[in-house]
Amino acid sequence: MLQYFLRISAVGGGSGIQVALLSVLSLLLARYLSMEDFGITRTVTAYMAVLLIFGVFCVHDAVACHTAGAHSREERSHYLVNGTYLVALISVSATVIMEVFIYFGGFWSGELKRTFSLMVLFLPLASLTVVYSSVLQAIGSYRRLTISLVLGGAAPLLLIMPPTAWWGLSGWILGKGMCYVSLLVVAVWFVVHLFRTKAFREKPAVELMAFAKVQMVSGILSMLLQSADVIALERLKGDMREVALYGMAALFGKSILFLPGAVGRVYFRDIAESAGQGTRMWHAVSHLLLVTIGLCVFIALAVFACAPFAIRLLYGPKYSGSIPVLNILCVGIVFSGIWSALSVINIAMKNPRGAVLISAAGFVVCIALLAAFVPRYGAVGAAWGMNGAYAAGSLVGLGLLYRIRREESR
Repeated sequence: MLQYFLRISAVGGGSGIQVALLSVLSLLLARYLSMEDFGITRTVTAYMAVLLIFGVFCVHDAVACHTAGAHSREERSHYLVNGTYLVALISVSATVIMEVFIYFGGFWSGELKRTFSLMVLFLPLASLTVVYSSVLQAIGSYRRLTISLVLGGAAPLLLIMPPTAWWGLSGWILGKGMCYVSLLVVAVWFVVHLFRTKAFREKPAVELMAFAKVQMVSGILSMLLQSADVIALERLKGDMREVALYGMAALFGKSILFLPGAVGRVYFRDIAESAGQGTRMWHAVSHLLLVTIGLCVFIALAVFACAPFAIRLLYGPKYSGSIPVLNILCVGIVFSGIWSALSVINIAMKNPRGAVLISAAGFVVCIALLAAFVPRYGAVGAAWGMNGAYAAGSLVGLGLLYRIRREESR
């Protein structure tokens, strides 16, 4: 128990510093940029989150679970090297396709189109960074993982904020590009010792793709779900000020969820190593869920009590319209945390089909609620839509786990 606590403290502390620094960055951006430009940065960030899943094609999840279960260093190396080749090929292809779509699709225009197009060029770098970062939790390298998390917050603050203060939105684009490069360099440095071969091998590549192509369905739906609120506001309302208000609320209501994410990173290896071993695995699974639920209840109450005061103190009436949205988002924090834990469990158990069912349930509910609520209620409707989506997915996921355990006990 002490070992888990120390690991959670280390990884959670690193995640906390990362989120705190990223939050400071977002708060500063909101002050230095106009509401329209701040809305553009939130919109592009949401689109990039969706596009990233196509760039990495969930190979990072496949590499993580297969690396955690590898029996030798050579086997780990084969999975990592072949995962690199696969993601490099997929992400470059996705970049070319998306650039053509941006320029000739007619969906975006003006500064939003220019900013999005430039950010897409960095998709391969972001995709490889995700792969290498996922390996750290798979091999139990919690010290390097913690350092990586801290740098993931420090680099954006140091590289993005100065040029943004000088050149506005163009400076944000420049700093964001430098950030993608620097984070990939750090990620490669942390895993370079695992590269014991450079050869492409068909067998591990086939194993990775077999897992990834199923997990990809869940990954696409999950990423769409995570960004659907902002995208729906941009598409259905077309008001960057509305996006900015929602982005401010999400900054306080969602960023604190790094804590359940940190808990999941710590339990990932234990669940992966004990997969199929009955009692030992289910003990880790139940422990992860209980810790996550208790933590999220505390987070929801703390955010509801403190965040509105912080918004009023920092921005006065400028972002006061985000407070009702924030209060609604607090309701869904527990369900978001459960969803995060279920994601870790399904990947560690090599059960991508379970993740697909969870994501499908959440996505269907999400689209239905956003389509119904956003045109009429704007940011408030988007918040309720996301709460309903995460609740639906969490209940489906818990039901699936219960059924699997009951079948095993027969």
